[in-house]
Amino acid sequence: MGISVTRHPTAEWLARQLTEAFLWDTAPTILIRENDKAFGNAFQRRVRAMGIRDHPIAPRSPWQKERVINSIRRECLDQVPDDIESILKRACPIVASFGKRDKGLRGAAARLEGALERLHIDHDVKEYPDSGHSFLDDHKGILFGVLGLLAGMGYNEKDATDARKRIAAFFEQHLA
Repeated sequence: MGISVTRHPTAEWLARQLTEAFLWDTAPTILIRENDKAFGNAFQRRVRAMGIRDHPIAPRSPWQKERVINSIRRECLDQVPDDIESILKRACPIVASFGKRDKGLRGAAARLEGALERLHIDHDVKEYPDSGHSFLDDHKGILFGVLGLLAGMGYNEKDATDARKRIAAFFEQHLA
């Protein structure tokens, strides 16, 4: 699988990424996504052609995405699994960024890093002490910004900038 990164995605670029991320017969059945102009006609045509049901969130309603993500996290993930080493046994190099103030993932960075070190898997795991959940996601809007601050989550520009640089350097090292 190839991974590409760009600061200014177009509908055509996103459609190509979707095709490269999933074989036509292994694509997800449902896509919940931002309602962003970047997901234009070319992307929407590709989604339909791949048989994916497209569900963009309402404009200026990031809480919808957060609600879905939190439900999935609570029901499926919630924390690093107890059998993390058996799951990671044959893993590729891993880069991970955690916000220490994320109450749902307390201790997850240390547990993941410990497992990766014991398994001798190349990794870059960092926990940002001043950040919570979604610290990389620059949500727009006053309502979500205030709710995010109250819930201990939300965008942290300093940590997000550092995390993006780490991720780009890690991808450059391992995917070049």
